[in-house]
Amino acid sequence: MKAGRPPWLPAFAFCAAVLGVVLARDARAQADRVLFDFRPPFDVNSVTKVDAQVQLSGAAAGGLEVTFGTQSAKPTITIKGTAWDLSGFVEVAMDITNLGSEGVILHADVSVQGRYPNNESVAWIDPGETETLVIVLYRSTPPAYMGSHFTEMKGLPGGYVSGWAIVDLARADTVRIWRQTRATSPHPVRIANVRATYPYALPTEQELESSFFPMIDTYGQYMHRSWPGKTTSQADIDAQRESEKADLAAHPGPSGRNKYGGYLAGPALEATGHFRAEKVEDKWWLVDPEGRLFWSFGVDCVGSWQSTTITGREKYFTTIPQNGDFRAANVQRKFGTNWATWSAAFRELSHARLRSWGMNSIGNWSDSGVYLQAKTPYVVFLSSGMPKAAPATLDATEFRATVATRITADAVKNTANDPMCIGYFVDNELDWPAAPDEVASTYYQAVREQLKTVAPNKLYLGSRIHSGGEGVYRAAAASCDVVGVNRYSFVVSDFALPSGIDKPVIIGEFHFGALDRGLAHTGLRSVGSQRQRARVFADYVRQALAHPQIVGAQWFQLSDQMYTGHSGDGENYQIGFVDIVDRPYPEMVEAARAVGDGLYDYRMNGRPIATPGRDAGAADAATPAYDAGAGGSTASGGAGGRTAGAGGSTASGGAGGRTAGAGGSTASGGAGGQTAAAGGAALGVGGAAGGGGAPTTGTGGSETRPGSTTGSGCSCRTAGGSAGFPVVLLALGCILALRRSKGRRPHARNV
Repeated sequence: MKAGRPPWLPAFAFCAAVLGVVLARDARAQADRVLFDFRPPFDVNSVTKVDAQVQLSGAAAGGLEVTFGTQSAKPTITIKGTAWDLSGFVEVAMDITNLGSEGVILHADVSVQGRYPNNESVAWIDPGETETLVIVLYRSTPPAYMGSHFTEMKGLPGGYVSGWAIVDLARADTVRIWRQTRATSPHPVRIANVRATYPYALPTEQELESSFFPMIDTYGQYMHRSWPGKTTSQADIDAQRESEKADLAAHPGPSGRNKYGGYLAGPALEATGHFRAEKVEDKWWLVDPEGRLFWSFGVDCVGSWQSTTITGREKYFTTIPQNGDFRAANVQRKFGTNWATWSAAFRELSHARLRSWGMNSIGNWSDSGVYLQAKTPYVVFLSSGMPKAAPATLDATEFRATVATRITADAVKNTANDPMCIGYFVDNELDWPAAPDEVASTYYQAVREQLKTVAPNKLYLGSRIHSGGEGVYRAAAASCDVVGVNRYSFVVSDFALPSGIDKPVIIGEFHFGALDRGLAHTGLRSVGSQRQRARVFADYVRQALAHPQIVGAQWFQLSDQMYTGHSGDGENYQIGFVDIVDRPYPEMVEAARAVGDGLYDYRMNGRPIATPGRDAGAADAATPAYDAGAGGSTASGGAGGRTAGAGGSTASGGAGGRTAGAGGSTASGGAGGQTAAAGGAALGVGGAAGGGGAPTTGTGGSETRPGSTTGSGCSCRTAGGSAGFPVVLLALGCILALRRSKGRRPHARNV
């Protein structure tokens, strides 16, 4: 104990922290608006059913018991209410218990009269588990004053998440829930407490003009918020580096693979010295240079950079690193400022990570300094000169001349004869005209001819199709060795090329994100937590592995994007395997290892892959990224976990002093997880309870954030009951603790 500290202070801080948690939970409950609690007078006959049966639950907590049938490919229930005004909320959530004997994946969306769904989300629930399915609400435009302060950002502080499926949230009245796939036996679940949650609370114009900025800390993280794993010091970075080093040594990667990641237990086919595609029995495969079956499991953008626009936005940042690249600056903090030293260390780390995570491929837009080390198979991006918006007509002669100037021998000089090079993607996500058949045919033929001229032994992987009709796919299949698609969906098992085409397919991009780790946008597909992000990722790859035409899937991307948005497009998505400070997300690593270990056995023999997060302890709270201030904890870590310093840290108050740190938290991290011993609290100005790190156990834990008693004019019901009785008990406990603290002498070593 430091000299001069009153002996009663620790007991007081503990009591204040626990009291804050109780008040925060109570305020949070009051802020929710219950849409359906399935208690009388709810009428089960009002539920529209497709291959499903419903009844009110006899459980004390209430709920609707639904048994999804086996006849439909998409068993569904639709529940219609009165028009809700959801414009004051960030999410719609529901608690789902799996009453069956197998895992189940459920989808849900919110709409107006069953049309124009706002957004879709999903949750994977194991038998006996209760998970919270969270639907993040998309919006079209923020208030004008926000636009004058924030540029090049798709997600904004306060809960604004841009999206393409926009409905009038003030008129939303329908929730739809369905099972992902047809089942062989009926499956029962219980759905409870369907609610609008987390107030949509943008910073005010006055706050933005006075106290909100800067909002980005030294490490490139959002300042006005705390979450598990947030970096607060160089000591955190050093501890993470050593912890990961030990973890990688303990998990060197799957066995039974050759140097390319090919399957040694599979058939030995002809070795050509290069990758090729071949159909073996009833499935398409890649075949590696040594003749072993290969399925590409990888990640895009393997590199040490992450750009964001600085000019004109200097006020956002506490400090600005060299070249404005926070990720590169953080890698240097990890390995040293000498370029030769830190770049070499990062390259070695990249290959070690991929092997350890069960991956065997480096995806598109990665650092050539990494992939040219001849340690991991890779793909390369080239450009043909085709405009992003493909023209309605395309002169074949002129276009071939253009392609010849772009796809040159010099452009492929380091890769055309490298056995580790799988092949080339040429262009990305072209927008095709209404009648694209002739244009697409000319385009793909011209690119193939030129690519095979300069790199005859490499695979032409196509243009990463994300839109376009049947004509585009037919043209691609006619010219590409493997048809490349970017598939942002929860379901890939239903992907099909046009009838009559049997060709291998590779997925160049997919991802899922959540709002619980400091970013303002989820990316193109959203889920409620890191636990669900990892589970849905594993399920997606499983679906791809089971698909006879798909020969690989590459996640977009290695790192989270900057909170302030990626330069040029404003993407600020929580989509990384690592955060902006280069800390891996343990949930995603666990999921990738589970998939990687069982990759070939599952594709060849259908042997199940372990469910990620099954033994992770309590599920992550669904914790969106929109508050302007929150109490938090300071992490200092040892191998395998993180330990918060006693007393935690005092969080910066939000804009205008919306929240103030109070007490922090003391946490101890065990292997693979962390346990909060006394969740910190932040008490908001004006008596509203702010965020405190509620005690959590399990990988990742839950995020701290301020609560709110603002209901946006809606009818609110307190789900958690009154805090009065617990407060009385806490007060008595505090008195006893303070009495016991009197007369204690400081330990001599701490004076």
